[in-house]
Amino acid sequence: MSVPTHRGKVVVSLREEDMFRVRLCLHPAFAWSEGWTDDLGAAVGVAELWYQGGRLRELHDRFPFMSWDELAQGFEDGDPAAAKWRQCAP
Repeated sequence: MSVPTHRGKVVVSLREEDMFRVRLCLHPAFAWSEGWTDDLGAAVGVAELWYQGGRLRELHDRFPFMSWDELAQGFEDGDPAAAKWRQCAP
């Protein structure tokens, strides 16, 4: 299942036995957030919250199986450069 949003798309796919992979994709090379769950209702809930404009922290609070990194948070906050520089630092 793929749901387009103004921030990319939500992709829910069945992996392994009864496990759903949920990805919030800005484009194929960058995922805002991703996670695994065996609860299809929770996977759909992630898609609904993201579609409605939910934020990354809110998403994780409601669906703890979803993870994100500092760069995704930087994009959401409108300043990804600082996070990217920290990732590149030795």
